[in-house]
Amino acid sequence: MALIPVFDVMETAADALARIGSGKAINALTKALQHENSSIRLKALVALINISTNKVINDEAVDILIALIHALQDRNSAISEEAKNAVISCLEALIKSGNENAVDAITPLLQHEDQEISISAASALGQIGNDEAIDTLIQALQNQNYSERWRVIKALGRQIGNDKAINALVKALQCEDSSNKGISDVVEALGQIGNLTCLEKLLQSEDPRLVYRPDVFSLTRSLAIRFSKSGSPCIPVYPELLPTHATIDGAEG
Repeated sequence: MALIPVFDVMETAADALARIGSGKAINALTKALQHENSSIRLKALVALINISTNKVINDEAVDILIALIHALQDRNSAISEEAKNAVISCLEALIKSGNENAVDAITPLLQHEDQEISISAASALGQIGNDEAIDTLIQALQNQNYSERWRVIKALGRQIGNDKAINALVKALQCEDSSNKGISDVVEALGQIGNLTCLEKLLQSEDPRLVYRPDVFSLTRSLAIRFSKSGSPCIPVYPELLPTHATIDGAEG
């Protein structure tokens, strides 16, 4: 009776583990990603992808994601596109899982070289939206690479009612060079939030002239009009910055 090659047995085992999809199966497949035989590593990666895309279990999504992060570091992988899609699938599961390790697992992906993955990671942190996730996004605003800051700005712009996100965006508005696209992206993010706190933080900026910059004034004006109709008293006047013929509430400036 002919012996079955050991690698064939291991590949069959990987297929079986993928069908099981339990925590123990995931641990075994994760270890297989470090196997010396590239065929076994590839089979384990495929198995993890099958678990993540077909039957993601929220409690185990972090384990799958971490395994796939390590697998993506293998630049010789012939299925990087599939692995990328699996990671995005895991991110979607993590958003809903409430897993306390989710933020730590997602954070390294903010700087991933694949733009689709890094954008998905920033979006996932924004959708998780707890203090740890928001703090991680705010810290990422310090990145010198604008393409990475842009993803974070977009994610923070979805934090309706989050004062920490608004403060960080207003601060970023003051720090962005007026010659780059960062200004318009931050303005857009603040406009997406668009609440009274945005207006107050803009008006309370350390530089009172900030709101009169052409790229900021339109947003400030629209917010001021919106909330003045509701009787909010938060619209100040800086007479030294207004033309002498301007009138405010019927009084000459």
